[in-house]
Parts: sequence; C-alpha cells; structure tokens
Amino acid sequence: MTQASASVYSFITMNHYEILEISATATPGQIKSAYRKLVKQYHPDINPDPIAASKMILINEAYEILSDPTTRNLYDLFLQGVPVKTVINETTPEQKYRAEYIRNRIRKQRVRMEQQFRYKQRFYRYFRYANMVFFVVALILTFDYYYSFSAHTYAANQVIETRYGTKIIFKNGVGISTDRSFYRDYQSSSAKDVTIRYTSVLDLPQKVKPSSGKKEYFIHNTIYSFRNAFSVIIFIFSLVVIGNKRYTDFRLSCGLLSAMSFLYITLMLASI
Repeated sequence: MTQASASVYSFITMNHYEILEISATATPGQIKSAYRKLVKQYHPDINPDPIAASKMILINEAYEILSDPTTRNLYDLFLQGVPVKTVINETTPEQKYRAEYIRNRIRKQRVRMEQQFRYKQRFYRYFRYANMVFFVVALILTFDYYYSFSAHTYAANQVIETRYGTKIIFKNGVGISTDRSFYRDYQSSSAKDVTIRYTSVLDLPQKVKPSSGKKEYFIHNTIYSFRNAFSVIIFIFSLVVIGNKRYTDFRLSCGLLSAMSFLYITLMLASI
C-alpha cells in the first residue's frame, strides 16, 4: 500500500468526530467551525491533491450527519454499539416535512459556506495585486521619510505655547504645530526665524527647527505624525499576502490591515 493510499485508508477508518477533529461532546458551533477549517484545508479549489478531494467527500458526509441533531443522536448510539434503524419511520406529514426541511437546510448551509470560501479565494487572488501596489507606495513613502533634500527658512510672526504643543504662525497667516519643547528652544535661540525641512519625493513639510538650532521637531497633523509607522505596517502585512498565493483568513486579514493603512495615508495626503 502506498503512502497516499494509507493516508486515505486511515481517514476512512476514523469516525465522523475524528474526521472533523472534534470531541464527541462538541457543540453545534464547534462542529461548524471545524468544518469550515477543514474546507479551507482540503477543498479541491485550493488543494489540488487528489487525496484531498477524497477526504473532502468524507468531511462533507461527517458534517451532514453531525450537524443534524436527529442523525447525530442515531450516530452516537451506533458508536456505542446500540442497534439502530437506518431508516427513521416518519409516520406523520409533519415529521416528514421537518426531516426534509432539516436536510435541505444543512445542504444549503454547506453550499453557502463553500460559495463564501470560493468568493474569498477569488477576492484574495486579485487582492494580492493591490497589496503589491501598497508595497510600492510604502517603499516610496519610506524613502520620502528618511531622505530630505530641501529646507527653507521663514520668519515667524508668532510662536505660541499651547496645552498640546507649540503653534507657529507665519506672516501670511498659515500656521503649523509641533512639540512643546520647540517653544523653549525657540525662546532661547538668538534668531527668530524657523527652518522647515521638506521631503524629497512629495515635497511636504516634515520637520521644523529654530533657524539657529540643531534639533528638529516633527510637524503635527501630517502623515509623519506617526513617523514611518504606517509604511512599516504596509511593508510587513503586504509581504505576507504577496508571498503567499494560497488563501487563508489570516493572510486576508493581513491584506486588509495593509489596505487600511494605505487608506489612512491616502486620506491624510488628500487633506493637505
């Protein structure tokens, strides 16, 4: 017997609880969760191995029996060695209708779960390309964050210390905010001008310092308020998606976190 055949044979000899990898006391919610987990592992759309298709048949059979309380009770009696009828006598139309209704509901539920899985898998396939775009944008923003090539000096009309920081107002009425410690450096400096450093790619104001000072302070309410944190998030989570073609809920969640970070940066840039 080959290793593949042995694997399928061992799977066939399991009872339905062992096939779904649950205990005999599992709740209906645990049965459903276990089924969903195994579908993501053995579904033919995601696992091309012929053995996986054979296992999927047994998984579907186990779920159909254990998800119905009536057939599950009969199966539990069978496992205990109690003789049971293979056909349930349905003496009234109401009993027949109820049994058929439960069977149809289980089939529809199984079909719906498989459809949801296929939709997620298809969405993930195209979502990988979007994460490639997010990754490139993160590269550009990281370069923009660490390399600044231009700085300009402006005369400050007012420098005000506030509860949350320092407000710098220029002669044209435009104002920027930065850390509170900037106010002390500015007051102790001989010059009353400020120097603003601009980023290399987007040409956005990033840091400010007293023109005669050395320490630079990040300007608040910009995409640099959180330093380069969102680009790092995009780097990490988009790489998880880009590096794995196979869909899982975890990888999809990583891609969504990357997309949310990208959306935040986009909104911040649009508000400038």
